[in-house]
Order: sequence, then structure tokens, then C-alpha cells
Amino acid sequence: MIIYKGFGFLNFVIIFGSSFAFNLASNAWWGEEYWKAHKWPFAVSLFLSAVLCWFVGRAVEKRAVRTETDKLTGEEVVVSERHDSFFFLPMSWWGPILVVIGAVVLVIDLTKAPEQGERAASPVAERAESSKAGR
Repeated sequence: MIIYKGFGFLNFVIIFGSSFAFNLASNAWWGEEYWKAHKWPFAVSLFLSAVLCWFVGRAVEKRAVRTETDKLTGEEVVVSERHDSFFFLPMSWWGPILVVIGAVVLVIDLTKAPEQGERAASPVAERAESSKAGR
């Protein structure tokens, strides 16, 4: 179940769309099973999604703000008419959240040990493999 309010559903569309596009692109460039074997393309798609969600969220938030004058005090008050959210969080907050998730996925992928018969997935994993062999 996807919980959203207002334009919050756009975060889902952005995240799913960029992940799907990177899936198709990575499989086309490096072979059919590349997306399953390597997680860095998914991390990059999350970074792209983070940027898009941040800017789209900020744009939606700016459109919904207006200034009114309080009749009792005479002070100007900023009123936000919309509360667009995705899983109860404002749309723009998903930018930093996706950066953190993407960074975790990237670190996990770059530090994983290669499976039996598989070439190392990254220079970090290659060094780890060669240090084990040298012992």
C-alpha cells in the first residue's frame, strides 16, 4: 500500500521510473543479468531519484505558499495551502533519504566478496580477494 497526499505519488513515479530505466540501460549495456549481479546501477538510480524528488518537492512547496496579513496583530503570516507527502514525509525530504539509501547500497555493492568463479565486482573487492590469497 502506497500512502501519499497531494502530489506525493510523484515520488513513487520518480523512484520507480529511474530504477526501471537504469535496469533496462544496464542490462542493455552490460548483459541481461548485470542488474541482478551488481547493485551500483540501482544506487545511481537512487541518487538521480533523490535529485529529482528534491527539486520537484521544492517546486510543489513553493507553489503552495502565500502570505496573508493577520487582522489582529497586523503581522504578515506565511500560509502553506498544500501538504504533499509520501509515506507521511514531505516530498522534498525524500531527496536526502534516497541519498543515504543509495550510499548504503553502493558501499555494500563495492565491498561485497565475489562469488565462486565470478570476477571481483570492484577494486575494493579485488584488493580484499588478493589479500586473502596472499596469506
